[in-house]
Amino acid sequence: MAQVSNYVRIPRKHFQYEEGISFDIGGSLIKYACFEDDVQDPDIIVLRFLIFDKEDYKEVMENIVEFAKNIKNGPKELIATGVGSKDFQMAIQKSGIDIKINSEFACFVEAFTYFWRCLPHEDFFLNPEKEVLEECHKLMKGFSMTVENLRTSSQSEGKVDMYAAYDPDRNYSADFDDAEEDVFPCLIAMFGSGAGMIKVDEERRYQLVDFENASGKAFYGIGSLLTKAKDYEELIKLATNGNANHVDQVAKDLMLDVSSKDIYGSLGEQDNQDMLVFSFGKAVNQRIDDFERRDLAAAILNFITYHMAETAINVACFHKCKRVFFCGGMFEDQLVRDYTSKWFFFKQQPMVKLMSIKHQFIKYGGFLGAIGGLIKATIKHL
Repeated sequence: MAQVSNYVRIPRKHFQYEEGISFDIGGSLIKYACFEDDVQDPDIIVLRFLIFDKEDYKEVMENIVEFAKNIKNGPKELIATGVGSKDFQMAIQKSGIDIKINSEFACFVEAFTYFWRCLPHEDFFLNPEKEVLEECHKLMKGFSMTVENLRTSSQSEGKVDMYAAYDPDRNYSADFDDAEEDVFPCLIAMFGSGAGMIKVDEERRYQLVDFENASGKAFYGIGSLLTKAKDYEELIKLATNGNANHVDQVAKDLMLDVSSKDIYGSLGEQDNQDMLVFSFGKAVNQRIDDFERRDLAAAILNFITYHMAETAINVACFHKCKRVFFCGGMFEDQLVRDYTSKWFFFKQQPMVKLMSIKHQFIKYGGFLGAIGGLIKATIKHL
């Protein structure tokens, strides 16, 4: 069944538009976006989002055909994007409606560029939560202690100069105060069912530079196997109430000699107690029934987001992008954003001396492909 996921009211002064519809057919979901007049305020345009499960094929077709036939002044050619868009092209065309397939990456870049250049940043870009920043301070302090022990140990001397020392006075939240700076080149890190890394050199000039298979569908698939969750929403709810440390091995689970002046001793320090050492480390020689479903879900999300953040950091550093913008259906949930931010800060720490990379989340980023297709089809920029 369809559900109205969200809508945004935008001042009409930012653009003129024609009525239209664009849909993004991903690996698991079908999203579509449309513009509507605001019946209460003629100076406002409503950008509305709808979402379907991919299995709801007939309902999607009925909605698209009905909407297209009711367009009065807009184009009869609709826009589709996403990995599954070609599968739907013939079905739509049989209804007498032309449909144009656009590259999903071109649509992502179109929407991102428009949001960044034309609309208030606070309405469309999300910063990491304050609580996550505080947790990151603790993680980085412990990590810095470990690196310092590595630096001073005889066997590692001179081999870790790239690692930056922890700065307790640094205000990490201030990293996000310069929203007006030129962001290009930047990296759009899209994580939906799958993942793609898009380097944007300037407005609408881009290239796909990497991809990742550990994303939303991997989380959903592994989670379904291990927790028997009936759907994605249940899996996220389980993870929200779970504790990954009951499945993962962290520093406090290991027998460490704190008096030892090496990396193992530093891992035993108080600030390092919750540092991840082995993902699913406690699952060795155990059965699924030995763990709570919610803790398994949290551990899976921990594992997936760790690698999502690591991929984005490495790709951004390699391509000299100082800003990363996360988007895609995975980040519709606050929990996923929080996990990703935590690991992003943690994985960035070793590279601070090479490049300081900031990150934000694109609000409504799960609909970025559909929004980009709609903008390409209907907007006449002022």
